[in-house]
Amino acid sequence: MLIAFGGIRNQLQNAITFAQNRLPEYVGQLEPILEALARASRLGTLSAFKDDPVATFARSINLPIFNRRYRQITEDSPADQLPPLPLTYILAALRQKPGKMTQMLVVGKNELRWRRLRRFNPPVPVAILDATGAARLYEPIFPGRKIEVDEANVQMVAHVWQISDQRLPRSSLSTSKIDQVRAIIMALYNDRVRLGPDGFAVIGRQDIVAALNLPPQIKSGHYWGVRGSRAFEDCHTLVLVGTAEPDFVDVGLQADFLFGRELPRNRIEQTRPYYLTSTPGKSWAATVDVYEDFDLQAFYERAREGEMTQAAFRIRPLEGPDKLILMLSNLPLDGLPPTELMTMDDLEARLGIKEPPATQRLLLAQKRLRRQLGKEPTHQQIANELGVSRESVGRTMRSLIIKPR
Repeated sequence: MLIAFGGIRNQLQNAITFAQNRLPEYVGQLEPILEALARASRLGTLSAFKDDPVATFARSINLPIFNRRYRQITEDSPADQLPPLPLTYILAALRQKPGKMTQMLVVGKNELRWRRLRRFNPPVPVAILDATGAARLYEPIFPGRKIEVDEANVQMVAHVWQISDQRLPRSSLSTSKIDQVRAIIMALYNDRVRLGPDGFAVIGRQDIVAALNLPPQIKSGHYWGVRGSRAFEDCHTLVLVGTAEPDFVDVGLQADFLFGRELPRNRIEQTRPYYLTSTPGKSWAATVDVYEDFDLQAFYERAREGEMTQAAFRIRPLEGPDKLILMLSNLPLDGLPPTELMTMDDLEARLGIKEPPATQRLLLAQKRLRRQLGKEPTHQQIANELGVSRESVGRTMRSLIIKPR
């Protein structure tokens, strides 16, 4: 639950006024609690609210009696006179004993978030449809149970292009980078509009998609806002812009809450392969910052890698060989192996935005002719395609051969 109606500090002040006018018998305990939350909300980062003096005030309130009194007042009052804050939830979270948390208050950045973890204790079978959640994330929710994972063995049909040289997190998307990304999107749209003018979509961070200012015929969505959506299933092309980077602090707090302990935040570098499907026997990899703690890393990957994979599958890439997903991020995703890996410059050259260098022009011509002829083209055929001599093609080809040391 996220509470940020017109600024949380204003709402906390309204709650204080409400307590003064309608709950005078509790104002001595509620006022310091709400004032402490207001102070915490001014912080520039999120934090789990564990103020011991405030918890003392909360524990001094008989919660069942308070809940009955609060319910009576809310039922008899117009909705516009009620504070849009879950006072009963806030008190319940603050009254918890350390080590037995089932609820959490997260405060900061002008926000107040209340979270509750529901455990499934009855011994009944439970089936979970989740393609991007590690089994270890469900163990704390189903304590004492055996988690069985059924991996779906499916074949990707859509083409997946991915850049290999830029992560494109939010921090790197300057005005010039936004212009570059927009030019790529529009060039790809113009190249594939023949497949249908309304079958092109873009998904990224909400602020980034807004900054791209794309024409209305291009469908758009944002990370953490498209899970379960069927709005893109008829699209033939999808561009994922940048990495779905969640709030690091918030992810850590949520993971602490789920696993019932404060997880270490140490980060290490990990080399992660792309599993490029078009070149078996060859491997490419990227260096990725990960959490050393496996529980925290599993939780973070569900929020980052999982969100990007979920977004990509909105266009149903398991069906339709004409479908294309362009990943404008070099973050490897287990569930979305690329069929082609390229640099940003290669992509721009391929789309006609930039003139490719001579070597790349030759390789592109070779690939184009291979597709047309159904076999490997000769040096002369490549030379005819490019309007150069056969000797120059031969020299370039020889320069690409890796000689053993």
